[in-house]
Amino acid sequence: MDKSMYRDMWVYVEQEAGQALPVSLELCCEARKLCDAAGEKLVAVVVGSLPEAELAKIRACGVDAILTVSGTGYEYPNVDAWAALFTKLCEERRPSAVLVGGTIFGRDFAPRFACRLGTGCTSDATELVYDEKTGCIEFVEPAVGGRLMAVITVPEARPQVGTIRPGTFKLSPAGERPCALEELRVDFPVSEIRTEILGFEREALDESLNIADAEAIVCVGNGIKGAESLGRYRRLAELLGGKLACTRPVFDRGLLPFKLVIGQSGAVVKPKLYICFGVSGAINHVTGFADAAKKAAVNSDPARGRACPALARGRAALRRARRGARPRGDGSAHRLAAALGAGAGQEKLRHHNLRPHAARTQPGHPAQHAPRAARGQPRHPGDPASRHGLPPGDDGLGTGGQARAGAPRRVRGRRPR
Repeated sequence: MDKSMYRDMWVYVEQEAGQALPVSLELCCEARKLCDAAGEKLVAVVVGSLPEAELAKIRACGVDAILTVSGTGYEYPNVDAWAALFTKLCEERRPSAVLVGGTIFGRDFAPRFACRLGTGCTSDATELVYDEKTGCIEFVEPAVGGRLMAVITVPEARPQVGTIRPGTFKLSPAGERPCALEELRVDFPVSEIRTEILGFEREALDESLNIADAEAIVCVGNGIKGAESLGRYRRLAELLGGKLACTRPVFDRGLLPFKLVIGQSGAVVKPKLYICFGVSGAINHVTGFADAAKKAAVNSDPARGRACPALARGRAALRRARRGARPRGDGSAHRLAAALGAGAGQEKLRHHNLRPHAARTQPGHPAQHAPRAARGQPRHPGDPASRHGLPPGDDGLGTGGQARAGAPRRVRGRRPR
């Protein structure tokens, strides 16, 4: 494949009730930086119509062009019409990358058209980096329980497809620039849509479940006793003028709804104040509030006789980093310190953990700095996952299986030194 024939990066702008979703605008702002580094144009793709006020928000993100698509089959979101549309557009116009918001619908149709195009699709990246040497986008995301940061690239196939979780990037418009508006009509046979909408009822908006814009958040973890103890934390959140949230284990216990989950499998928030109770400090939860202005952890560990082990580990790692010492153990506490805020040393921590030297994990190149379980003889000969300390059939990327043969991807595991 001649990659030089693929130019410009696309962002799919998802809409609801005539408004562009915030995750789409966030992606446009972040993709603007990638396009500037790559010397390519940024194109926003809108399916259906949007009011002029919403188009102005898209222009303010610094897009070079807006492509609006209309036609039959797009009256309501459905994966059949959307997957066929993006397959057709990508084959005709050859973008170098297509970025989609990691909503329920975005995660559904993006892998479908990527599969039809024979390219790779990565999900839930926490950082996007353009590599000038290879011309590829590096999708950085936690893997193996947060013990390393996986850097996923699509080195050969095009376009590069990825879904990004809402709230991952900040909405920081780069300013309006000359922007071309192109209208395109592409019809999709309604008879080929395999889903039928029997009725539609808009979900009643419960403000207590909307934690994305909360300025103060009180988060409860698996350390709380049960539902009877939630009242005190809810009252604290009300006194602070904020919202109550939780970690994934609390939801798994059935104590709070999923919309209140913060972390890699839930929401990403940026409050001014974040207080957590009974939270262990796992990296998959820390990534959900890393950009909070002020953070405080309240915890106890009777087995070890010390208070707040998560915060203590983070502070210890912070002190070592400021002295220029190497992190201990698997580096999870070091990453936690970066998330808790390090003042002048924060950038050093972030750089030290997210950008260490890579380990080649392609066939024929044994992994370097592999997890402890992967050292020595693989437990399951012939299974590529066994070389990285993963269960058989798990690629460690949250896909539940091996990377598809038709979608070549390179995965480099970055381990704190």
